[in-house]
Amino acid sequence: MKYKSLQIVATLSYGGGRGFYEIAPTDIDNKRLGHKKLYFRDCRDKGLIKRYDHSNNLLVFLNTEEGNVWFDENSRNFAW
Repeated sequence: MKYKSLQIVATLSYGGGRGFYEIAPTDIDNKRLGHKKLYFRDCRDKGLIKRYDHSNNLLVFLNTEEGNVWFDENSRNFAW
């Protein structure tokens, strides 16, 4: 696995169920990496969430081998 853990540190929700999670990745050597965002839409399409505040299934999935790969494919960097 590429990440030791992926944790949700914040959420931003704006109208109609749109928004994103701010994810804090930690690599295998316990080094904290830059935070990334993961849109609710992508999580909903994968069937991991129904509501943004019900994220337990998402966290369990992200911390698996398959979840690590999916996170790399679907997460985005912050643009600031």
